[in-house]
Amino acid sequence: MKIALMADTHYGVRNDNHVFYEYQKKSNEFYFQKFKDAGITTVVHLGDLVDRRKYLNYVTADRLRKDLLDPLSQFDTHIICGNHDVYYKNTNDVNALDTLLGNYDFKVYLAPEEIELAKTKVLMLPWINGSNESESLNLVKSTAATLCLGHLEISGFEMESGRLCDHGLEYGLFEKFNLVVSGHFHHKSHYGPVNYMGAAYEFTWADFNDPKGCAILDLETMNMEHIRNPHSIFKVYRYDDVHAMDSIKNDLENKDWSSFKDNYVKIFVENKESPYTFDLVLDAIYNATPIDIKISDNMNYLVDDMDEIDEVEDTTQIMNKYIDAMSLEANKTKKVKSLMTELYQEAISLENVE
Repeated sequence: MKIALMADTHYGVRNDNHVFYEYQKKSNEFYFQKFKDAGITTVVHLGDLVDRRKYLNYVTADRLRKDLLDPLSQFDTHIICGNHDVYYKNTNDVNALDTLLGNYDFKVYLAPEEIELAKTKVLMLPWINGSNESESLNLVKSTAATLCLGHLEISGFEMESGRLCDHGLEYGLFEKFNLVVSGHFHHKSHYGPVNYMGAAYEFTWADFNDPKGCAILDLETMNMEHIRNPHSIFKVYRYDDVHAMDSIKNDLENKDWSSFKDNYVKIFVENKESPYTFDLVLDAIYNATPIDIKISDNMNYLVDDMDEIDEVEDTTQIMNKYIDAMSLEANKTKKVKSLMTELYQEAISLENVE
């Protein structure tokens, strides 16, 4: 038997930015057609159905229902609770899944549970926090399941391309399994039996050219086929009229610029000796009606936009980015990060008393 896996759909991403609705819809249509073509009857969502922990926009809720939940209702669907699906930091009790999925016959996992899928024993692990940590880790150690599906934060894996997680669960806890597949980190990666699915879609410039998708898992062989999302919402154009003028002229005559429609676009300018030619390129991109165009002569600008920060990153990551940007001495940077983390944790503890 084969099952489909998807993770980190983050509906409501980028402050309910409407342009992501259509991008997610066409991505979903591609995925579900692939699932049907493969004869899939069971789908497991590995957490972070929604983006914001506190509330959901009405339009986002409507598009979530029409574009994701209704198609999922055609399958035997299992949904694991992710950290973005819960209101509080230290419990999964108040969550988006209970609130949004009442009209659907989905199996929802708010606590660790052992189940069977086609005679395969599976450990389902939702987001681990203070209230369920002991139960979860004890079950990880005692279970006879060979397959673990969850929404896990395991130290040493890439959160996004090039950024390692330096906290969380120890990898050694999961070496006993034949296969572990997890949501949470948006970059697809694996080491040993642990596989991070990666997000189903692109959300920020850090996702540019990073493979997003879903997967089909064969429960008999434990082989996993990655289904890459063919759609992108971020595009780059590199401009150099000193070393690549012939290529630019060819683009102006033959390129299908409509591929930039409804995309975030960045133009990286290495050399611009012909302002007229550059204006022709800029006009061609503008006429394709992208969402936004930014121009830069710095390739690092691709991932360093401080204005791109949004709810996909947690508060600690955002604070650390700002502190790193202050260019303090190494020992001072560490102290400031430690102090800010302590203050943040204290604030969270007060919030959770509500």
